[in-house]
Amino acid sequence: NVETVNYTGVQSFFNILASNVTIINVTANNLVSSSNGAFLFSDSSILVMKFAKASKLYTTELGAGFFLWKSSYLTLEDSVITDCVSKYGGSLYIFQTVNVVLNRNIFTNSSSTIAGGVFYIKSSVTLNSNNVTISNSMSPMQSGVIFINMIAKRLFIFNQTKIMNCSSTQGSGFFIMGQTDIEIRKLDISNSSISTFFSFSRNLIKILLEDITFTNLIEDSGDMVNDVIIFNGINATVNNLMITFCKPRGKVVKAI
Repeated sequence: NVETVNYTGVQSFFNILASNVTIINVTANNLVSSSNGAFLFSDSSILVMKFAKASKLYTTELGAGFFLWKSSYLTLEDSVITDCVSKYGGSLYIFQTVNVVLNRNIFTNSSSTIAGGVFYIKSSVTLNSNNVTISNSMSPMQSGVIFINMIAKRLFIFNQTKIMNCSSTQGSGFFIMGQTDIEIRKLDISNSSISTFFSFSRNLIKILLEDITFTNLIEDSGDMVNDVIIFNGINATVNNLMITFCKPRGKVVKAI
């Protein structure tokens, strides 16, 4: 059991190096750091965190909530992460080979000043998200929810994962680039103010989208979205796509 408020420092509040650690019942508020990961920095570690409550996390660098570096493994369960601000990846920044499991978590009011309002992923990663809610996240430039830039085949599974009330002023909800195969499954997206929700770059090798639901997507101006999904020179497969209360001015799925 750990509780802290009003921490300001150069290092992260949790700095975990080459360890196998379980953290249960931690509460942290008003954390300010000038390093990557104001709340937690992990390097070559296996980390399990349960029942965490962290709010008002700020860094001028990467990942105000979590920064995962060099083969770190994270299981985060039954936790609430709110009010995060960073340059890239408001709540979570992932760099190099990582396996992330998110179970029954809430991420809300997360933002980045450049890209990846909630998550920024720059690595080979398997992300398994189960019963997770992401709401009120934003990025002024690119990817109000997730920015992915990586090489290697990776899998993203979103079982009962809901994304609500997210926005990006100039870009997409998910922006995905890199020479990789990606599978995204079981995702529920609603009430988000984003011009294009999925944007996939030309260098991607293969994409699978399966069991994706969009409800009530609008732009900041109140107009309907332009193109819901854009594929740019990609081998893409889309299965079980449902869109309700959305009237895109462009295409539901647009291939360039």
